[in-house]
Amino acid sequence: MHLLNLAILSLVGSTDAWQAGRPRYGLVGFSFYLYDPPCASACQGVFRKNPIFCTDAASFKGSGTAGMSHGGSPMESSDTLQNYTTTPSAACLAASEDFLTSEAWCIHEKCTDIHIWKLEKWWENYVVGNFESDPPPSLSYGAALALVTSKPSYTCAKGINMNGTCLPNESIWSARFLAIDKYNEVENQHEYFGLVVFLTSIGLPIVLSLFRFAPFSKRWASTLNGRIIYTSIHRSWRNSFVVAVFDQPPTLGQA
Repeated sequence: MHLLNLAILSLVGSTDAWQAGRPRYGLVGFSFYLYDPPCASACQGVFRKNPIFCTDAASFKGSGTAGMSHGGSPMESSDTLQNYTTTPSAACLAASEDFLTSEAWCIHEKCTDIHIWKLEKWWENYVVGNFESDPPPSLSYGAALALVTSKPSYTCAKGINMNGTCLPNESIWSARFLAIDKYNEVENQHEYFGLVVFLTSIGLPIVLSLFRFAPFSKRWASTLNGRIIYTSIHRSWRNSFVVAVFDQPPTLGQA
């Protein structure tokens, strides 16, 4: 019984971990993956440490800083620094052309073997955030990529203001991709083995019970019933005082 409970918990545990975001239905690794495709999911947070230009109050709620100036790079901005934040709201990300074009180029560069329709679907649902309440991006993946006429010349290193389309920090993207890829692998195996335990715990007793309809001879049927079905799970109980207290122990068939 404990094994069955463990199997059921393993089947629902992974899906529950995603319940704070957009709803998913089915089994992880069978009907859907938590981060799919991993290359695009790694791009999603690669610019998280780069201040983004925002004008909505929600982006600065609880933020004590307003962007930093590191003179010398064309990707850094010294204008209206008070409007740059590392905690942009979903609405700001959805409207930010700099953010969307940088994300689009990252995905274009890292997801070369993924179908466009799949990237567009991921983009619509997740480029801004994982929550169902997040607004859709103001630009589609194709439209954002079309705005990038040539490969960006600058990398958005940590802390640099995003002021135009920039390349992702390679070390940050690689670390995120490896973490996401391994997480997907572990969750898929977790779900697979949970399903094996679950089906074995439920299905095996049912399959074994069907043997009683097999055309065995009476001698064989009597032997099987005596050894497998009607045998007490604790034979020593039958001749002890325990029977008087707890009654007869269950048989193997009942167990």
